[in-house]
Amino acid sequence: VDQLVEPAFLAGHLIYATLFSVEMSIRFIATGPKTYFFGHSCAWNWLDIFVVVPAWVEICMDIASANATEPGTGASNFRIIRVFKLTRLLQVLRSVRIVRFVSAFRALVYSVIDTTRQLLWAMVLLILIIYSFGILFTDAVLYHLFWFDELDDADLKLYFGSVFHSCTTLFRALMNGFDWSVAADALLPLGEFWVQLFHLYIAFCGLAVLNVITGVFVNSAIKTREKDHETLMQNMYKLKDLVGDLWKKLDKAGAGKITITEFERMFEEEDMRAFFGAIEMNAMDAWTLFDSLDADGDHLISFEEFKERCLQLHGPARSVDLF
Repeated sequence: VDQLVEPAFLAGHLIYATLFSVEMSIRFIATGPKTYFFGHSCAWNWLDIFVVVPAWVEICMDIASANATEPGTGASNFRIIRVFKLTRLLQVLRSVRIVRFVSAFRALVYSVIDTTRQLLWAMVLLILIIYSFGILFTDAVLYHLFWFDELDDADLKLYFGSVFHSCTTLFRALMNGFDWSVAADALLPLGEFWVQLFHLYIAFCGLAVLNVITGVFVNSAIKTREKDHETLMQNMYKLKDLVGDLWKKLDKAGAGKITITEFERMFEEEDMRAFFGAIEMNAMDAWTLFDSLDADGDHLISFEEFKERCLQLHGPARSVDLF
């Protein structure tokens, strides 16, 4: 069957191939043939070739199929196109490289990847809890059905008739897959104890276990964000800019060094305290902070000395060094 290619789709594919071709060409010219094909990033470069070249071949095939006039030509080309369409899987992999250029997207992807291990152990914990409660409810229900000859109790069989059904019910109730009060009411023939035990399970898992797991995930994501090299570099550049602005306010005379008298006078100003607060350096008085910044003990602070000590002491974890 001959298949015509939609013009909009063809145009989008053409733009995609053009952009990747331009990027690949610029990198090839900038690094040179040897580094491009055999450097430390050569794997990505070879992937570019295996993505871009078939993309252009596919575009040519699409155009040929759209303009085919002889019977059978379009179908023949279409069979070839299907082979090259498999390379689009590589295009998805190739697009992963873009992640490192988008800070917010990179943080999300890295956080999700880093929480995979926590997710595994969280699932193990939930399975153990659900399985334990599932055995309890199943044993109680089967005992009740056997000794009280209530084998026609459809709700008990539906929700707690076996360990599998009990675990499924408990999992769905915890994940809001259905109104768990229905399952709780099904336990009424067993007595109030089992109904309250079901309520205890919902409260314990919903309020404690799931919240703890959420906290672990959030903490892991925050640590991943803090350890991200690109984020650290961005924060360092921002800190250097703040330190530079702060020094301009301190050294108004342009002498290149400041004394304790100048520092103490400027320290009392509100905007100066705001600057130190922005870089998370807090001290009780000007003398304490000046002494911490004066690394060589000559009672003068130069710009290099000021910048180096600010980079070392910034943040709440370093504030203890100020005292």
